[in-house]
Amino acid sequence: MVGLVRGRRQCFVCPPLRITLDVDLEYHAPPERRCAGATGPGPEPADEPVFKEPRAVLEVKRTGPLPDRASRFLAPLEPRPYSKFRSLLKCLASAL
Repeated sequence: MVGLVRGRRQCFVCPPLRITLDVDLEYHAPPERRCAGATGPGPEPADEPVFKEPRAVLEVKRTGPLPDRASRFLAPLEPRPYSKFRSLLKCLASAL
């Protein structure tokens, strides 16, 4: 395991759109390995987060043309590339 990303997510689906909102994102070093055959929820972080994302992350995906109403809603937002995985790798590299 490379590391652990935790946060809260809300997902809204209205075809052709899928909108997700991630908040309280935390990036953690890899947790201790679990024993083979362990059951229950996934691994818990063993320590304080390496980084806490101060902003919410809004992701919009679509499978067709963007409806006019959605275009007007999204127009004032500034798109930025964001990858939780890449952010995790950067945080872990800077923590070493």
